[in-house]
Amino acid sequence: TISLTHEDIKLADNLDLFRGLKGKVILFYSCEIGRLTKVMRELVRVGGLAGVIAYRAEVYDTFANLTDAMVYDRMLLSSDPPRKIVREVNAALRALHKTDYDTDWRGSVLACFD
Repeated sequence: TISLTHEDIKLADNLDLFRGLKGKVILFYSCEIGRLTKVMRELVRVGGLAGVIAYRAEVYDTFANLTDAMVYDRMLLSSDPPRKIVREVNAALRALHKTDYDTDWRGSVLACFD
């Protein structure tokens, strides 16, 4: 479920909202939405997307700001596919020894579905 300003949307029931986005990349910056592996893969299929990038974990705003800036930098300044960008950003975060994420976090903070 994605919580918008005035309503909640159950993503799995509303994948048709993303039809016609062939070749686009969607960035979901709602915490933990990247854990919905099946829904994310179906979203890629239904939308014809090049990829979906999403958080696997709950993260603090300071960590999200750093992560978002790195993703945007790579998306805007390179022609790399989403999976490579996510791999590079996750590696950079590990190298920085960022630890202000949820204690439940395992592995990489970002997920890429393509």
